[in-house]
Amino acid sequence: MTDIINSVQWLSEPVAYWTLQYEYQRSGADMQYRFYWKIWLGKSSSWYYDTLQLRLYVNGVQYNIQAKPYNTTKGWSYDGTTGWYTVANKTSGTTSFWAEIYDVEMGKVRATTKPLTLAVSPTGATILTAPNFTDEQNPTITYTNPAGASVTSLEACISLTGSKDDVAYRAISKTGTSYTFTLTEAERNVLRNATAENTRTVMFFVKTVVDGVTFHSTLAKTLSIWNASPDFDDSQISYTDTNNILRIISGVASDDQKIVQNKSSLSVTFGEAVGKKGATITKYTLELNGVKKTATKSGTVSFGVINSSQNITLVMSVEDSRGNITQAEKEITVIAWQPPTFTASIQRVNNYQDETHLTIDASISSVDGKNTINIIQYQYAESGGSYGSPAEATNRKEYTLSLDKEKSFVFKITVADAFGSDTKEFTLAKGKFPLFIDTEKNAVGINEFPEEGEALRVRGGVGRFDDGIVLCTSTKKFLLSVNDNGTLNITEI
Repeated sequence: MTDIINSVQWLSEPVAYWTLQYEYQRSGADMQYRFYWKIWLGKSSSWYYDTLQLRLYVNGVQYNIQAKPYNTTKGWSYDGTTGWYTVANKTSGTTSFWAEIYDVEMGKVRATTKPLTLAVSPTGATILTAPNFTDEQNPTITYTNPAGASVTSLEACISLTGSKDDVAYRAISKTGTSYTFTLTEAERNVLRNATAENTRTVMFFVKTVVDGVTFHSTLAKTLSIWNASPDFDDSQISYTDTNNILRIISGVASDDQKIVQNKSSLSVTFGEAVGKKGATITKYTLELNGVKKTATKSGTVSFGVINSSQNITLVMSVEDSRGNITQAEKEITVIAWQPPTFTASIQRVNNYQDETHLTIDASISSVDGKNTINIIQYQYAESGGSYGSPAEATNRKEYTLSLDKEKSFVFKITVADAFGSDTKEFTLAKGKFPLFIDTEKNAVGINEFPEEGEALRVRGGVGRFDDGIVLCTSTKKFLLSVNDNGTLNITEI
């Protein structure tokens, strides 16, 4: 505290001393004062009042301290500390002050100090508003500077942590109320490089220097990094068939850009993405046909054999250290291919003779018009025996073979195109007559030659007549049928 009066005798009857001290602080544009006092009074035979009150006058405003009775036979002392008294809009100069002892009983002043002055502390500017802003904007702050042009200097800056002026201090108007930061690219990069995510808190500072005293006023706001997704596009993606399937077959170098279904091995190469505004690339993600692969740097990724019959889209995502993502797509040209498909017709003449006719009907995928049937071959063996040597065949051409009707045979047929092959087995049954009509005997045999005239004979004893059997005489017809419970019915029709 600062002394105003310290143990000065101000009365002789009774003998009186007092100590009066004060301290001060600033509250915005206002000054605030607080006082400590102690008063001693000796015995007195001439004073007859019994209550004394200390009164303080700060800048002309009266403040009364609670009164205390005075004992004329024992003396009196009184001490304490006041609250804070405010002098509004006091930014410079001095504050007037005096004190007095007031006789409450007599209603008059018993003692008064001489006029005194109290100190006024310098005042700094206060930042009022600042915006949340992006790294591409020039933020504007508003402020108040009560001391006006009397301040030594007035400056503003932006700080990342509050520890230093990362965006350097620059002078702002001492008599103004707003200031716009016109940021250089270097200053923007300072903010960007220090922002690990897409947003961060920064501090706006206003610094005032008055009479050698420095004041700071701060305001925290949010900085956002805009338009910071990585630089990457589909021109940086390429692919190839590392098996060179179609190129080898066609002899055309560019055909490694065509992926043959189930045959080609797909390899994707991608260039380096570039992080923006201080960010670094952390991950590359490639997704194709439901399969995902990741990498941490540019390079080549293999997807192996592709099972798709049509063009597919590769989707690439590039992520930076702030979590920003750029996506690019590349269409992969796929040519459908499936193994050759074929049917084989192997039939004995009349389903009974040794003479057998063989026809193979094969189809293949076009594969961009570059596919061909390379091989059609067949070989056969008696059932349970070993195959003979394969024989070449032409598609859809009929071949005649002689195969013992008393034996069954197994055929193994293989068809191969330029990309692959397929093999199937077919069975040729023994020679059988499913139906024989003897016109001389007027007889029909099923699975046998008829031996009796004017008869139908079924070898094997199996016959199916869904609606029953009709028996005829020269004059009548009868229907033989069987119920579900197995009862035989004979009905004349």
